[in-house]
Amino acid sequence: MPIGPVDWQTIHSRPLVAVPECWTKCGGGFCCSNDHPDFQFRLMPKGGQGTTILYLEDEYLWLKANGHVICGEENGATIAPMVFDYGGPRPLVLRHAPCAYLGRCNGKVTKPLLCRTYPAIPVFGLDGRLETTVPASIIDATFQLKDGRPLCPLPDSATTDALEQDPALAAALAHPRLILHTQAVRAFIESYRQRLQAWEGFSLSGPAFWQAWELAYLGRRLVDRERVAAHVLRTFAALAERTGSDDFA
Repeated sequence: MPIGPVDWQTIHSRPLVAVPECWTKCGGGFCCSNDHPDFQFRLMPKGGQGTTILYLEDEYLWLKANGHVICGEENGATIAPMVFDYGGPRPLVLRHAPCAYLGRCNGKVTKPLLCRTYPAIPVFGLDGRLETTVPASIIDATFQLKDGRPLCPLPDSATTDALEQDPALAAALAHPRLILHTQAVRAFIESYRQRLQAWEGFSLSGPAFWQAWELAYLGRRLVDRERVAAHVLRTFAALAERTGSDDFA
């Protein structure tokens, strides 16, 4: 029996953990600007020039019909897909785009889910309950390992607090499709943490670290994609058995 669509209407009608204009209150709005003096990237947005945002494919399609997506959509353009084939019936697809609004996006685009839960992504178990949270940015995850601290002053508990206070929101986010995606993020971050700490460049510091990191990360050397795929496939099979349907990916 097919499972209904994700209730994006409920999800995007809630503020989640967003603090109004928080990027003006935290010493530079790192989440929106990636503004750090050590960043000297060649391919990724450099410090103070913006960041990269991600939409889930399902969310992207809903927002095209009901919101305002970024990067020329009003002119009929599309933004690039990221396709991850984990061996299931359909791959996981994200859309990624550069964002140079530096936080001044209200009224221009609709913030995607991964911006609105920053600095944490909630990870849901097979039963739809919150299992844990992981960093919502690969840059933040890196700073946590390198410096032992996150860059965003908002606590990760803000996400769990928002879900506890809004059962309807928690229920909407516990859709099997979102469970699968959040479990994929968890596996990705766990693999990344292990490989980053074992990487020969981890001992570097300052701009030298980030220049080497960019090449290693974009070269897919810092994540074991096969391990991530195996975790996602196991999660998919368990969700299909639990729900009695595989029509949710």
